[in-house]
Amino acid sequence: MHLQVIRYRLAADEGDYLALCERLAPRFADVPGLLAKVWLRDPAGRVYGGAYLWWDQESSRRFAASDLLAEVIDSPRVTDVEVTEFAVLDEPTRVTLGILAPRHPFEQAAASSVGSGGD
Repeated sequence: MHLQVIRYRLAADEGDYLALCERLAPRFADVPGLLAKVWLRDPAGRVYGGAYLWWDQESSRRFAASDLLAEVIDSPRVTDVEVTEFAVLDEPTRVTLGILAPRHPFEQAAASSVGSGGD
């Protein structure tokens, strides 16, 4: 797995930005390799963004070059974009995912076959 944190300052009306986020959320849900996105908000500092948990670093790289990301960060509504990438310690992260259910098809298949008595 791979973690990508994208932060930026909001230079637009927060209400308009939040409406945009609501419209874009279903498109983010369909991004290949994205296991989860957590939408970030610090209205006092006007800092917003997302923490993205990816299946692998290649998925993160494809997203970084995508039209969807460009639609958000290449607009006049945001400034001071920062992208930070992290390798993820896979095994302890699998233990502590908590409410995050696996979304990757391979993980879903593996999770559904555990205890199914298929052997």
